[in-house]
Amino acid sequence: ANVILNLKNTWPDLLIINGRARHPQSQGLVERANAVVQQMLGKWLDINETSDWSSGLGPVMLAINNCISQSTKKTPYEMVFGQPLKIDHEFWLELHRTSTTDESVINEEDLSDSFLENRNAPIHSTNMSDQAHIVDDETSSALSTNTNDAVSDE
Repeated sequence: ANVILNLKNTWPDLLIINGRARHPQSQGLVERANAVVQQMLGKWLDINETSDWSSGLGPVMLAINNCISQSTKKTPYEMVFGQPLKIDHEFWLELHRTSTTDESVINEEDLSDSFLENRNAPIHSTNMSDQAHIVDDETSSALSTNTNDAVSDE
């Protein structure tokens, strides 16, 4: 209950709609979002020839949250955080290649100035589903449509 109160205090205009538990018909928006996740996760499992769905959840959610909506012309990430996601695959590959340690955790203080400058540079592509190679054009199109519907129904 405190979580709800904190949300309401943080966002006074927040509208909370209570639905009926275990009644999917009244949860249309949630069910549509679940269908998108299931479709994308199924595609990821097929492409990666695995049944370990939990390992695909991160890449799938990254793709969903960075798919540009037709109605808002923004990604869900941008709608929540007010800026495009800054992710630069080449930057992280270069960081890994030039790292002087085999550790998976690198202290920011140990990074060279050029890496920090590159991190603050603007990223040109915000549609991560193209870069992640986890969806084909048909699935991506369906995702954009479903994401658009989900945003417009809110």
